[in-house]
Amino acid sequence: MTDDPTRPSSHDPRGILASTKYPSGDRAAVLPGADRTPQLPFDDAIRKFDRARIRESIDAAERERIEVVRRFPLSEWPSMALESYALGTQNSANSYCRWMEFSTPHIASIKGGSALKHMIFKRSSGEWYFEKKYSTVEEAWNGVRSGFVDAFDLASQGRFEDIGQLSAINNAISLSTKAVY
Repeated sequence: MTDDPTRPSSHDPRGILASTKYPSGDRAAVLPGADRTPQLPFDDAIRKFDRARIRESIDAAERERIEVVRRFPLSEWPSMALESYALGTQNSANSYCRWMEFSTPHIASIKGGSALKHMIFKRSSGEWYFEKKYSTVEEAWNGVRSGFVDAFDLASQGRFEDIGQLSAINNAISLSTKAVY
């Protein structure tokens, strides 16, 4: 491991951790439990894993995925209204962000914490929050929406690593990762 957090280490040969908000070459600092010794060798754990035990959760995740695709079809994203996406609007209960955060726990939970993960939302004061790189809410929505359209296109091509390079949505890692599932 290197003492310079901006340089790749043996634990982070591609330098991914060095480019994050919390650089660390120590896996235990980044991944809770990473410092524990496994109870079984990996091959034994795979052989003993009981897929039937998690079947119900897998089926629930698939039902959630199908419902999200039904409510927010890929073909509608290029023209989707901001009110269909954002929290804090009159349509908030049926918005994409609401569904991602609260209605799809079996896919992967992103519930709680800050609304900043959604990149654009209406505050209780009525003001819109969006990243400062945009001048207006319309410009922000056009950028975020285009970022998702591009991410869905890249995912359809199997180019998942390229999604992280989309500047319009790269500050919403949990949301964009869940979206391309």
